[in-house]
Amino acid sequence: MSPEGLRDRVYLYEDEDEVGRFLKLYDSSHFRFGDNEGLLFDQTNLKATFSEDYNYSDMITSHEWSWMPLEVILDSYLQMIDKEKVQTISDEQAKLVEKDPSCTVVDQWIIHHYTKTDLERAITAFKRLVDVIESRVPHRDNNSTTTTLNLPWHDPATFSNQALLPTYSFAHKFLKAISDRKVRFQYIAPGVRFPTVSEFQDQPITDFVTSPYRHHGRYPGDCPLRIFQIDNAAEHQNQLPIPHREGFHLDNIAAGFYISSVVVQWPRFRTNGCRLLLPFGIGRPGWTRMSNGEPFRLDLSDLTFEDPKPKDAHGDLYQAGFTDGITNDHPVQIDKVLNNWADRVESGDWQVDQDGVVGGIDKFREADTQAHWRKYWILPSW
Repeated sequence: MSPEGLRDRVYLYEDEDEVGRFLKLYDSSHFRFGDNEGLLFDQTNLKATFSEDYNYSDMITSHEWSWMPLEVILDSYLQMIDKEKVQTISDEQAKLVEKDPSCTVVDQWIIHHYTKTDLERAITAFKRLVDVIESRVPHRDNNSTTTTLNLPWHDPATFSNQALLPTYSFAHKFLKAISDRKVRFQYIAPGVRFPTVSEFQDQPITDFVTSPYRHHGRYPGDCPLRIFQIDNAAEHQNQLPIPHREGFHLDNIAAGFYISSVVVQWPRFRTNGCRLLLPFGIGRPGWTRMSNGEPFRLDLSDLTFEDPKPKDAHGDLYQAGFTDGITNDHPVQIDKVLNNWADRVESGDWQVDQDGVVGGIDKFREADTQAHWRKYWILPSW
């Protein structure tokens, strides 16, 4: 950006006594057409943040959780290049890949929806979690046989609907990679277990031709994908249905652990994200936090207040927050949650019996307590 672009942002969100406090160091790529903002710098606190839309900049800059050291942000951008999440591209190359559903072209950049490293990290995290649980499953007595179970994805029928699971998608490659693993337990987290084949096939969206949904089912893979079941979810949901806005904008969605989107299109860029949808809400007591430190379930209108009040949310646990200061809004990467779960088992926070991790889904309520919230908090990252 030219020196003239380092402009004073007083007309948007500065108080009269703060003229010159905020500078825009870099413009964002023009993926939002006319509403682009960019990387903002606070000359008082010497921190920076990324705002993708200037209509949100006043809400972002007015809260401490939006900001982080500029060097951390710039280092994150270097990491994205090193890990080949983003690559520069010529105009000629852009024409060749613009129809590739596994990436997005923005200006002179190609953004991969997932990378080889993303896939390897997810597979490694899953295997780590399974190994940690397996090592703690009690041995049965000498008169009983040890039963090993195939994961549902060992059955080719789970991959038969390629409109649900396109072969090029992160979800397909991840589930295929772990499909041959055998286990001696069912519960991979408290109240969260492997599905049966029929349960896995019973997804929120399976029709990609006549889908009635405005935000999903418009093209193959345009859907969330439930990969782990929550026990007794229906029992909880009769009392506290998952709100439409929290349940991927779908009505009557079941609680569970989801890959957030199998396939995405502009302006979204990530398919290795995930979301745990609990059958109850947590967050109102105010202890639990999103990665950026933001309280749970804040609407845009809440962000206009200096001290917004948290509310109960079904799907905010482990998530990044309205802004992570680095990139546009995105779900948490699946490897980070699976590694957090492995940490909980290794540290003894979660116990294991012959069926796997014990405690039931209500164990996650401790994420909103003074004693335990940090155990369920994931560091912010790109």
